[in-house]
Amino acid sequence: MVIEGKAYATGRPIFEAQNQAAVSGSCMINLQHKLAELTELASPGSYGGKDPLAFSICTEGTIMQLWVHYSTLVDDVRIYNMNALRICQISPHAFLRKGVLEFFKAVFGVMRWATSELVDEIVEQLVLLWKSGKQRTT
Repeated sequence: MVIEGKAYATGRPIFEAQNQAAVSGSCMINLQHKLAELTELASPGSYGGKDPLAFSICTEGTIMQLWVHYSTLVDDVRIYNMNALRICQISPHAFLRKGVLEFFKAVFGVMRWATSELVDEIVEQLVLLWKSGKQRTT
């Protein structure tokens, strides 16, 4: 997860945070693809992973946005995408309103997924790479 924010005082709009998050999200997706490709090269057919996902939060002042990053293949060209999952605005009069609560529930779900499923998939790939490397050196 990456968090990109802009402050009112800087005069920088939220779309700059979104652009920075898009680059970071693409890098996270690319790293996951590279790890899966390396795992497949080292241990063909042993890993049947899922399509990579990454997440980001963009903020400007009282606006918060949760984005999902993913890639698609079009004519053998990888296209990097991002879509908004949740958007909310905090105001002094509505801090605990449903929108804000739902936003943080979604962030909690992402963090729970990242610290369980995502970490487990990465560990599985690293173990396969380690075993492959160990076999080649013995």
